[in-house]
Amino acid sequence: MNKIRFRFDQEKLVNALAFFSKHGVAGLDRMKIAKLLFLADRIHLLRYGRPITGDRYVCMEHGPVASVTHDLVNARLSDDPDAEIMNEYFDVGRSRTHPELIAKREPDLDVFSETDLEVLREVVESFGQKTAWQLRDLAHEYPEIIAASSQRTEQKKKAVPIPFEVFAEENTSLGRLLREDQEDRSFAESLTW
Repeated sequence: MNKIRFRFDQEKLVNALAFFSKHGVAGLDRMKIAKLLFLADRIHLLRYGRPITGDRYVCMEHGPVASVTHDLVNARLSDDPDAEIMNEYFDVGRSRTHPELIAKREPDLDVFSETDLEVLREVVESFGQKTAWQLRDLAHEYPEIIAASSQRTEQKKKAVPIPFEVFAEENTSLGRLLREDQEDRSFAESLTW
């Protein structure tokens, strides 16, 4: 069987970050962004069978990090002129100890499904006022992060992947749904010439 994977949606990522910023989430530095997106993708995956952004996650020293998002956020925070869409949506605040993203435009809510918006609102309400370190500690309580952290330590690696399959280990019906959906997507991709 193929590994479960999703297509990364850069438009959803950028608008999710703008959503957080425009809905009162302060201190959107690298760590806080990583943890809020992880929580949003995790909640949506477990509830509706797919993540919001589709990014791949790895576990690093401070927990889950979305791979492509990490690179895009770092490019914007370092004022990389090639980070076009990030530059278009975000200013960089430097008032705190770490640089942070501040949305300069409203998110385009049309890129999201109703369930995406439901979960983004939930994440803002439940986690938006927490610090990056509080979110880091919270993420380390989830079984998939505990396992990945242990694996990272045992293998003495900087990062290890967190495959989507591990989210469904406790929930066999979700696992079956994810596997069937992946088989359908893999079949559809095989038909493209």
